[in-house]
Amino acid sequence: MFTDTKTSILSLLLITASLLFIESAAWKDCANDYFCAQDIMKGYLQKFSKDCNSDGMINCYDILTINSNGGDCRPLNQSSSGRVWLKRYEECRVARILT
Repeated sequence: MFTDTKTSILSLLLITASLLFIESAAWKDCANDYFCAQDIMKGYLQKFSKDCNSDGMINCYDILTINSNGGDCRPLNQSSSGRVWLKRYEECRVARILT
């Protein structure tokens, strides 16, 4: 198929780069399509959902923890970005309780 090693390596790199570009474009298309993005999120949550704070239910706090930590249930207050998300969550939760 290929005449020499350099040509074969170059061809494989070009093919790989093309596939990565196509995958990257597909990801962007899905992110901009509400229903596609919703399906991706449902699949993500089905795969990674767990009761992070051991309160017997999977709720918004658990989803926030999983999303912030990439599937890990580490407490949110262990990272600066986690603390930002935890503060936003608490503000929203309190506002919802008070209304």
